[in-house]
Amino acid sequence: MKEGYLTWNASAERPDIRYRDDTRYGGLHCGNTLEVFNRNKWQSARIEYCHGTDTWYLTGLENGDEILWLPVRHYPVTYVDIKMKQDMEVSK
Repeated sequence: MKEGYLTWNASAERPDIRYRDDTRYGGLHCGNTLEVFNRNKWQSARIEYCHGTDTWYLTGLENGDEILWLPVRHYPVTYVDIKMKQDMEVSK
């Protein structure tokens, strides 16, 4: 698990995570899950996008809560991780 905070990735035009070591996740997509520190507690959340209002939001947060700069915890999973797991399951 890596910790950081939500920020805006202008080149990808989507929210991103800046980790404490100053690296970035690379741009979040709808359905990405993470834990968010909001209102003095960690909450499980999922990031989504609303086309009607052109806004990104986190499920489970109250309407109007600003999502950028919130502390987050995240398990970065890559395509390689998923592919390796699938290959291991097939070889059993």
